[in-house]
Amino acid sequence: MGPIRLDNATAWRTYSGGKLLAKLQGKQAYDSHFPEEWICSLTSARNTDREDCPKEGLSMLYDTPEISLKELVEKDPSRYLGVRHAEIFGANTGVLLKLIDSAERLTIQVHPTREIAKKLFNSEFGKTECWHIL
Repeated sequence: MGPIRLDNATAWRTYSGGKLLAKLQGKQAYDSHFPEEWICSLTSARNTDREDCPKEGLSMLYDTPEISLKELVEKDPSRYLGVRHAEIFGANTGVLLKLIDSAERLTIQVHPTREIAKKLFNSEFGKTECWHIL
C-alpha cells in the first residue's frame, strides 16, 4: 500500500475566508464561504439548506474523486487505522483536523458533550477543541 493522495476537502460556513488556503494550494485566491480545509476527513459537514451536498467536508481521493477516504476506511479499518485502533473504535478516528482561514472574527461556540451528542445527533462523539493560532 502506497501513499493516498487526497483532494482538499472544504466545508461551507456562515463566515467568510479561505483566501490564504487557496493561495497555499496554488489556486486562485479569494475569500468565500469556504474558509476551512478538513484534513484526512471522515466527517461530512452538516449545514442547513446544503442537504444536497452529502459529501461536503469528506476527503476525496485526488485521482478518483467519487471515492472518499471514509469509504476506504470503512471497507478495511485495520488496514488504514491499524488493527488495535480498529478493534476498539472501528472505522472512527474520533478526530477532525481543520485548517481555518477566517477573514472575520469568529463567534463563540458551544459544543455538546458525548451524552448530548448521542441524544441529539446519534453521535458517539462530543467536541473538545484545541487551537494553534498562527
